[in-house]
Formats: sequence, C-alpha cells, structure tokens
Amino acid sequence: MPLHRLFLDMIGRHAMIVRGDAVLAAVSGGPDSTALLDLLARESPRLGFRLAVAHLDHKLRGAASREDRIFVEGIARLLGLPCFCAEADVRGLARMEKRSLEEAGRIARMRFLHQVAKEWGARSIALGHQRDDQAEGVLMRVLQGAGSSGLAAIRPVVRLDGGLVMIRPLLSASRGQILAYLDRRGLSFRLDESNADPAFLRNRVRSRLLPLLEEGFNPRVREALVRSAEILRDEDECLASLSADWMARFATRQGEPQEAIPRAILLPETPLAQLPVPLRRRVLRESLASVGATPRKIRFDQIETLLGLAARGRTGARVVFAGGYVARLEYGQIILERSGAADGPEGGKERAWPARRLVVPGETPLPLLPAHLRCLAGVSAPADRARLLTSVIEPSELKEPLRSGAGSVAHLDFHRAGPALTVRLRRTGDRFHPLGSSGSKKLSDFLIGVRLPREQRDLVPLLVAAGSGQRQPQPPVEAEPKGDPEGEIGLPGGDPETVAWVVGIRISERFRVTERTRRVLRVELSADPDGR
Repeated sequence: MPLHRLFLDMIGRHAMIVRGDAVLAAVSGGPDSTALLDLLARESPRLGFRLAVAHLDHKLRGAASREDRIFVEGIARLLGLPCFCAEADVRGLARMEKRSLEEAGRIARMRFLHQVAKEWGARSIALGHQRDDQAEGVLMRVLQGAGSSGLAAIRPVVRLDGGLVMIRPLLSASRGQILAYLDRRGLSFRLDESNADPAFLRNRVRSRLLPLLEEGFNPRVREALVRSAEILRDEDECLASLSADWMARFATRQGEPQEAIPRAILLPETPLAQLPVPLRRRVLRESLASVGATPRKIRFDQIETLLGLAARGRTGARVVFAGGYVARLEYGQIILERSGAADGPEGGKERAWPARRLVVPGETPLPLLPAHLRCLAGVSAPADRARLLTSVIEPSELKEPLRSGAGSVAHLDFHRAGPALTVRLRRTGDRFHPLGSSGSKKLSDFLIGVRLPREQRDLVPLLVAAGSGQRQPQPPVEAEPKGDPEGEIGLPGGDPETVAWVVGIRISERFRVTERTRRVLRVELSADPDGR
C-alpha cells in the first residue's frame, strides 16, 4: 500500500485528527519526519486542521546540528508554516539527571514540544515513528530483559497531560516505503551520522542484528516482531486495567490531598498474595511509580525482591532501593515510600516538639500529628491546625457514651487526672496501664501490640498526669503561663509522670470514669480552628 494511503488509513482508523484541530509536527529533518511533514501539509486543507513545525537542536553534532535547523526552517518557510526552534544542552541534562544521551534527548524533546504546543495552542503533537522503529525497539528491550510493558508496541495515539494528544501517523509504514515516497516526491532530507555509530545499541541492532535475523532465520522478522509487540500491548493494557481496579479497591494513599505524588502507598498483604504473580508484579510496579519512581528504571530484580518481602517478610522488614525508595512490611501491609518520607512532615527526631501544658478548660495546639491522627481529626492541610479541646463537666451532663480513647474523644476522671496535665511525645522508660488490663507495661510494648507502625510511635501525642495518678494539689490552669506563649514547659516538679491517654488509641485504666467519679474531663482531638 502506498505511503499516502497508509498515512490516511492510520489517521482515520485512530481518529488522530479532526476538523478544526491544531497539529504541531516534530521535525528533525531526517527522512521520517520530513515525509510526515509533507503528508500533513498536503492533507491540511482537505482535513481542515492548522499545522506548525517544531525543531529542537540537541547540540550534539556541532555545525551539523545547526545545518539541520536551517534545513527545517527552510522547509517550513516554503510551506508557509510557522516554525518554532530551540536548543537544549542534552549532554548537561544527561549528566545532571544521570541518564543516557538517548533518554536525555527524548526527555528534552518532549519538554520542548509540550511547551510549544501549549504556547501555540496545539491539540496534537505528530511524531514520525515508523514500523522499523518498533521492530528495533522490541529487540533492544528483549536484550535488556524487559517485561510486557517494555515489549509492548508503540501506541498510535497517546493522551498526555493538559488535553494534548501525541499521534504517530506513519506507525504502519516501513523505512523503505518512506524512502520510496521521498524519492517519488523529489524531497531532500538530512542524515544524522550518529545513526551509524556502533557505540549506540539501537544502531547495532539496526545494522547488524536485524539483517542477520532476516538472512538466517526469518525474512519477515520485522513484521513478526511488530505483531508480537502488538499482542503484548493488548495484554499489557489488560494488566494495567486489572491493576488499576485492584489498587482503587485495596491500596491506600498517604499524604496531603493536594500532593501530586503521595508520601506512601499502603498495600494489604493478604489480598495482594491472592493475585496471580503477573498481576502482583504489576501492582507493585505501579505502586512504586505512584510514589515517584521512574517506570523505566524499575528493574525486574527490585520487583522480585518486593514479592519476596510480601511472601516471607516479617513485620519490620525493610528493603531500600536505589533511587531513594523504601519498602517496609508493617502488620500485614506493604508500605512503599520515598526514603525521605520518614524524615518529612511526619517523621524524624528533628520534628519532635517540646512538652506543653494542657489548658483546662480550653484548647491546646498540637504542632504535628502522624498520619493516622490527622485522618482521625479530619486534618487535611496544614497539619498544625490540630488541637486538643478540654472541658470539665458533671457525670450527669454527659450526652455521649463514655469513650475509651480509641478515637478523637476521651473521658477521664478529673479528680484522678488533675488539672496539671501535660502533652508530650514518648520518652525512654514510659509505662502505660491500658484500659481493661490488669497492670502496666512498657509503652513501647503497648504500641507494638496495637500494631502502630514503627515510624509513628515517636509521634503519637501523650496526655500525661503528674505523680502516680492521684490528683495533685495545684490550681486549675485556665491560660498559658505568662512569658511562655507556646505553652512549653519542663516536667512538673520533677515528679514521675503517668500516661493518662495515648491520644487516639486508649486511655489508662487508672483514669477511667467510674460510678464514684464526681467530675469528668472531656478531651477531644479536633482540626477545627474555631473549636467546633
């Protein structure tokens, strides 16, 4: 089939261009993009779309790169089309982002095309990829050990951010058909001498491996490779759909709602283990990508390590990946996160805050809450809106069931707790007598027992009373001490302290409300700045 027919068939079959569209053609000056531009220019009046040209000089070939730009500008001028040209320091980008030259060039090119498309008002970006590119790419990725995503065929239409669409109208054409078209039309083009450099894997595949396979194994090996890639693309899309459905049902995102990339993704261990291995791998890969890992850099051995962690790991097991990502197993959940997440808004010793007196009655700001308490308090952003609200009431005034502290509200015996309560984080040696238990235990053992993730144990606010749980002879505190606007204090009188409430989890048996309670201290964790 002639190239012109293939071109129109691809556009019609995939609805690549509709009347009124604005199409930006990416033109390097090579044979593929030159043929693409000529075909688009020929059909623009009939199909009713606007056309412009974009060219990026990668600054890799000295004077030859500048001549490519002059060539492309000349074609655009002859066709009467707007032409957008720019330069990019691809070598510098490769060094800075630790990428190959080929990958850095692709990234720089796409950034440039996005910018130009947005400024000019394009809906589509047209690229000159053709069938032989697919065959070469499949062989390259086979040699590199790629999975189904890497081996899947190039998609003719890809939807990008901002409503842009990337189209490849020549994807069903061969390199030979393109060269024949250019010859018939009498069109010149530029040749990139780096395409013959054997230092690049793609060039060795094109000039050595494919001819060897055609001669010694299958004269139509290119078609066979493309056909296999198209089958794998369909299967890959099926896996992607199944993975997205599973993650929507089971995965939990940790982070502020406005964050594009969450701090962590939590995957429940049991439902994950019930998935077939290919789908399990895909869920793990998509989860790593969700927290910011570059999909192209997620290796097979990393995914297999994650599978092993899920199958055989114990709570507390941890795997650190190159690139700054961590996987942890915590009480039946696999947690995938950026390695700095534990030192970010809800982790790290430097985020600790000093003890402060609980205002009774009144409100006491809390500077930071771990994720589970932010959810409990309804805190979205900023997290420092959380506070403890207190009031003292008669038992007869209670209008709600007594609370155990497993939530945002706790009820304590005010006579036992006393007004001199302090809010702080845990310290070495802290003990706790949980409601309903026969005696006290190490606070650390209690937090492990309730399956609180390790990175949150040092961040849970504690409401502590002075002394041994008996009321202290101190006057009620109704305002922050003068000269101490933040309410930061030391230990009251140097007396030992007793944990009255592990906020959001449980109160102490010593401070529970009984039939002998004369006054009830109600404490509520709230995110409302007006205290409502």
